[in-house]
Amino acid sequence: MASWFTRRRTLGAIITTIVIAAIAAGIALRATKRAAAEARDKEAVTLEFAATDVATLEPKVLSRWLHASGTLQPVNQTTVKSKVSGEVRQVTVREGEAVAVGQVLVRFDTSDLDAKLTERDVAPRSATVKAPAHGQTRFVLTFPDAH
Repeated sequence: MASWFTRRRTLGAIITTIVIAAIAAGIALRATKRAAAEARDKEAVTLEFAATDVATLEPKVLSRWLHASGTLQPVNQTTVKSKVSGEVRQVTVREGEAVAVGQVLVRFDTSDLDAKLTERDVAPRSATVKAPAHGQTRFVLTFPDAH
């Protein structure tokens, strides 16, 4: 009975070892397949391009253009008039240029106006005084015509 019991033990030990080895082999095989799949996923993909597929990039400022036709209406508009007539000597702004309040837009030739002003300043100084006639009590002051 002792020999049969030993055989039985030996046979059980061998079968247990085979089963454990088969399980270990299955686990190792599964781990190997998983590692191979991960390595395949991680491989670098090499792309080849034709010369026409490649473009050189450089930084540039982007601008947008919109071609349209029509009439533009300003938000604020004014009419510029002169209080006096005369010849234009100098224009200090260009058409379409933005201007500020009080900015000089045009200079006129003022030589005619200066002459008239001088004439009016001198005219009162050259007034004539008539002495009162016999029986009158008022002096008569006459100015030459400034026009």
